[in-house]
Amino acid sequence: MATDHITKIPQTATIRPEAAATPIQTTMNTPEQLATLLTGSEYPLELSKDMIKEAKASGLVIVYGASDDLCEFDGAISDEAGCLDGGEIFFNASGYIESPDDDETEVLKKFNVLDQVTQGGAKFEAVWGEETEDGRDCSWCYKVPFPCARFDIMEDGQLYCEGFVFRLEDALTKLP
Repeated sequence: MATDHITKIPQTATIRPEAAATPIQTTMNTPEQLATLLTGSEYPLELSKDMIKEAKASGLVIVYGASDDLCEFDGAISDEAGCLDGGEIFFNASGYIESPDDDETEVLKKFNVLDQVTQGGAKFEAVWGEETEDGRDCSWCYKVPFPCARFDIMEDGQLYCEGFVFRLEDALTKLP
């Protein structure tokens, strides 16, 4: 039997059987396309080098939880943030920015450099052990104030993490 084309599927740790049998668009030009491909992946999420390379080329960032204390960035940003029990995560085009505590913030303001530290960045909140916005229990989810597409990472048939994908240029704004 002849076919007109062959669909190449970039590999993640686990591709859902129904996804493997369905022709999909292999380019990941939008957060929605990439999130659709990632939904249903098994924990721990292990992205292929090709997938990370293509996400980076498209300006997309993949964010997801790992263990009980890490937030991973892959794609246009390759980094990780420590976030035991959750919290705000600041980032810029270079990656994670360690959040200044209250005392550090006052010092940065005193020397008039707070804007230099946070300029051109954005933030979101990592939430540990709470429900997603649609009421599902999971270990990690995120409150995201900029456009993104969400995906599910599963562990033993249960939702482990609701990760998200965003276009870096859509998220980067000056912090207040």
